[in-house]
Amino acid sequence: LVTLAPNLFATGIDPGLDFSDLPGVARVAEETTRMPVHPRHPYAGELVFTAFSGSHQDAIRKGLADLEERGSDRFEVPYLPVDPVDVGRAFEPVIRVNSQSGKGGVAFVLEREYGIALPRLLQIEFARVVQELADALSRHLRRPVRVVDYHEHALGRDSDAAALVYVRVLGRDGVGRFGVARDRNPTLAGLRALVAAVGRCAAEGA
Repeated sequence: LVTLAPNLFATGIDPGLDFSDLPGVARVAEETTRMPVHPRHPYAGELVFTAFSGSHQDAIRKGLADLEERGSDRFEVPYLPVDPVDVGRAFEPVIRVNSQSGKGGVAFVLEREYGIALPRLLQIEFARVVQELADALSRHLRRPVRVVDYHEHALGRDSDAAALVYVRVLGRDGVGRFGVARDRNPTLAGLRALVAAVGRCAAEGA
């Protein structure tokens, strides 16, 4: 049903079902059936909208840019059968920067997250730096990481305020390095801060 209904929706047929919070539906299904939803399950999987390869990332970036430029009401983007927002997903996890990412993937994240539009030649140069760091980080995460400090606080007083998290880890050289991140989800902010701290260790060969 979760596959059929979005397939109909993608072709312009309203199935009459509300899948605007598909991740929530998946969680309920996992809790009630005690069967995990496969990460690549159509529409509902955690990684189904995620692109890791440089060519896929570049195609998605160009497709989104073309969609915005044309101002079309019809969602047509390579590798994305439906708009992730329509099923309760965000654009943020669509492209994951890793050692396989090309300039397109790096450029997408910079544009979407920070509003930075790099010139093409700088995209190529910066992509190499990111690839080297991602490769070093993946090798370094295979080693045990010792977290020695953790702090978090809200950026505001309302219930929707983002959390700012500081994580300090010890490198193999015994030197502590901080990672800082913010997100409305404190757990996600903590994970990002941890990755940032480990990334600093990897970049400095510690």
